[in-house]
Amino acid sequence: MSFKFLDRTLSSVREASIKIRETTEQAIDVGKEKLRDLSLSLLGEINGLAPILTECGFIIGDINLTLPFPPEIKMSVEQTGEGEKTLEQILAEDNEKAEEEPRLTTLQKTILNSMVKANELAQLTDSYGYTFKRYDIALTTPPKVTIHLISKKSRIYD
Repeated sequence: MSFKFLDRTLSSVREASIKIRETTEQAIDVGKEKLRDLSLSLLGEINGLAPILTECGFIIGDINLTLPFPPEIKMSVEQTGEGEKTLEQILAEDNEKAEEEPRLTTLQKTILNSMVKANELAQLTDSYGYTFKRYDIALTTPPKVTIHLISKKSRIYD
């Protein structure tokens, strides 16, 4: 009698194990799909930001995509000094058009605002012989901006 009970218990454990494996595989498939969609969405945000950055005298140097969960996209933005407008002007124009047809998404505004805050440090670092040349922006929650301070004596500064 105890063997029948053991057999039924083992059978139930096997069935539960199969269900868990199937459910896990389905969850992984859904996760991969969501990860792909999120990555494509973030890349779309970056592509929309590229012409705005160019207008402000920046270029996107490269984009790094890391695929853990959640994914992380990093982009390097370099200052060219050839901008027609400042970041502040672009943000102000977008705020004026907010009710009509905003040009920037919420994520793009957050990135530009982060860059503006980083630029506020430029005057301080300039007095120490350093200038901003490149920003690394990690599209995480919240976005993170890393500033590369380049010595004015560096070959990179040219």
